[in-house]
Amino acid sequence: MKTAAVICEYNPFHNGHKFQLDEIKKECDCTICIMSGSIVQRGDIALYDKWTRTKAALLNGADLVIELPVCFVLNSAEKFAYGGVFLAENTGIVDTLYFGSESGDINRMITAAELLMNEPEEISAEMKNLISSGMTYARAREISFSKLIPSSLLSEPNNILGLEYIKALKQINSTIEPKTIKRMGSHYHEAEPTSNTASATAIRKIIKNNINYSVYVPASANSLYENCPIADINKLNNLLIYLIRTKTPENISEINEVCEGLENRIITSINYANTFNDICGYVKSKRYTLSKIRRIMLSLILNIDKSFSLTDPQYIRVLGMNSTGINLLSKIKKHTSLPIITKTADFKGKFTQLEKDILSTDLHSMCLDKPHPIGQDFLHSPIVIQ
Repeated sequence: MKTAAVICEYNPFHNGHKFQLDEIKKECDCTICIMSGSIVQRGDIALYDKWTRTKAALLNGADLVIELPVCFVLNSAEKFAYGGVFLAENTGIVDTLYFGSESGDINRMITAAELLMNEPEEISAEMKNLISSGMTYARAREISFSKLIPSSLLSEPNNILGLEYIKALKQINSTIEPKTIKRMGSHYHEAEPTSNTASATAIRKIIKNNINYSVYVPASANSLYENCPIADINKLNNLLIYLIRTKTPENISEINEVCEGLENRIITSINYANTFNDICGYVKSKRYTLSKIRRIMLSLILNIDKSFSLTDPQYIRVLGMNSTGINLLSKIKKHTSLPIITKTADFKGKFTQLEKDILSTDLHSMCLDKPHPIGQDFLHSPIVIQ
C-alpha cells in the first residue's frame, strides 16, 4: 500500500486542496496530512478551529490528519518544512511527499534545491552584502542565485516552500520521494477570486466580508463552515500591547526570529500603534517581511523562545482519521519511536512543544466573537469518520 504525505494548513480547505488530494489518490492508496493547528505560518490565528479544518480534510480525501507543532508553524519556511518532513519521515510508513507548486517541474526543483544546499562562496558573499544593505533574505537569495536558478523558483511562494521540503528530505537522508502538483487557478496571494479555485487569501477575505463563498469550497466543507465561528486576531490587541509594555529588550531578544536589535523597534512600536496589525506594520521594514514580524508577535504572546528552534518534533499528535487512517495509525505505532498522542490529558506537562500547542488553541478560543473556555484540547478527541 503506497502512502502519501501532505504538509498543509487548510486555512480554509478549498477546491484547490480537493484537487490536490484527488490527484494524489490517482497514484497512492492513502494520504496523511500534516497540518498546522490553531495558528498558521503567515503569522495569524487560523480562521476556523483545527478540528473543523481536520474534518473538512477527512471528508475530501485525507485519511489521517496529524498536527504540526506550533513552534514549527511560527517559524521560517525552512523550519516549517523541516518540522513537517521530520514527522512524515518518523511515521515510518510514508513513501511520497506531495506539494503544490507554481513550477510543477519536480526535476528542476530538485536541481535547484541541491544548488541551494551547496551554496558557492561567491554567492554567499553577495547575499551577505545585499542583506547588509537592507534587503530581505529571500530577495537577496533570489538575486544572488539568478544565474543558476530561475527567478520564479525563488520568488513564488509555493515554489519556495517546495524547495524547502526537498532540502529537508535530503538533510535527514530520507527515502521519501518528493513529487509536485502544479498549482491551478488563482495565485497564492491573490486577494480576489478569478475562478472556482480561488486562493485561501481571497476566500478568507470573502468569508470575513460575509459574502457567499460556496462556489470556492467543496460542499462538505461549506456545510462545516456555515455554522463555525471565525477567529479574529485583533482580539489580541490589548494582550500584545500589555506584553510589550511589560517586557525588557533582553526578554524580547530571546523570542524566536528576533535578531539584530529588532527588540528595540518592537518596544517602540506601541508608542505609535495600538492594534496587532498596526504594530506589525510599524515594525516591518524592507529587511523584515510582514509575515516574519507577525510570527514574532505571536511567538512573543506564546513565549516561544529560540530554544524551540533547536529541537525536532517531539510527538505525533492525531487530529482525525477515517477507517483507512485507523489502519495507518496502527502501522505507524509499529514503526515510529515518537509517542503518539490521541488524548491530550495523558501527556499534559510532558512536552514543552505540546504546552505551546495547548496555549495556541487557548489563543484561538480567545479570538472568537463568543470566546470558548480555555482547554479545548482537553475537551476534543480526534475526529473519526467511518
